[in-house]
Amino acid sequence: MRAGGALLAAAIVAIDPASLKYCAVLMAEPLANLSFILFLSCLLALRRTPTNRGICLWAALAAVVLALSAWARPGAELLWIPFALWILRVRADRRLLAALIFALIALAGTGSWRLHNANTFGHNTYTTLGNWNLIYKRAASVLHHGAGLPIDQTLTELARRVEAKLGNDLAGIDAIRPHHHYVGSPELQRAMSQVATEVFFAYPLEYAATTLVGLYRQLFDTVGPLKLPGIAWSVALLLLAGFGFMQLLQSQRWGDMVFVALPCAWFLLGSLVYCTACSAGRDRATVMPLLAVLAVYGMLRLLKRRRAASAGPSPPA
Repeated sequence: MRAGGALLAAAIVAIDPASLKYCAVLMAEPLANLSFILFLSCLLALRRTPTNRGICLWAALAAVVLALSAWARPGAELLWIPFALWILRVRADRRLLAALIFALIALAGTGSWRLHNANTFGHNTYTTLGNWNLIYKRAASVLHHGAGLPIDQTLTELARRVEAKLGNDLAGIDAIRPHHHYVGSPELQRAMSQVATEVFFAYPLEYAATTLVGLYRQLFDTVGPLKLPGIAWSVALLLLAGFGFMQLLQSQRWGDMVFVALPCAWFLLGSLVYCTACSAGRDRATVMPLLAVLAVYGMLRLLKRRRAASAGPSPPA
């Protein structure tokens, strides 16, 4: 893609409703998203650099900014594993050097936080928020619809089930108790995941339905007065991005396909597993630059086809 296409992709990201929202909030998202884009940029430079020194530099920088993204928001913690394999595929000439540097530094960055949690809290977990979201966001949504309970009563019921598995006194438990489960012992983490799994198996239809709702919230929903225009924008964007991806598939550009598809699947599917009730468009904003690049690529291919058809010989009169 030339400079004009890159600028067009940047303009799409700049006016995307989800991206605007998560550039303005006072949360971890802006830092996590910025460092993740820097990570992708470093990988592109790593793919193109011709020297061993350049490979070492870009591999190290890619690992550092990926670890920074994971420190800001845990979703990227294990992403270094599939991308190390991607490096092995696209840098066949110096793949072992590049992948080894990248993997070791990324593992040191994310592993140091796991070690901190093991020493501080007694469990080798990168974050306890994963299980918390799984039960008090994902399972709460399923139980709320499946049992028809008000949301406060749903949270209270889930907290009671967790405390029961821990063998604790159930008196006085209310909808505030889940906020005491953000950080806890390995036993608490296991109890939360077990209760969540039990809810999913008890209400499989509601699990499927809330998955579709989560997909809508992440890919199409826009909060505020731009709701309907935002939905139309999202539909057009995803159609163009899908067409661009199909063009990559037809061209058998496997490295490019994995580069754009892997992060999109990683973050969007992760949100459907853990947190369909979380903020709308949160994970789409993370991968929005990749979707924009795919959309521009698809648009340019469509324009190229149209020009080729217009330049063809006219049919006989």
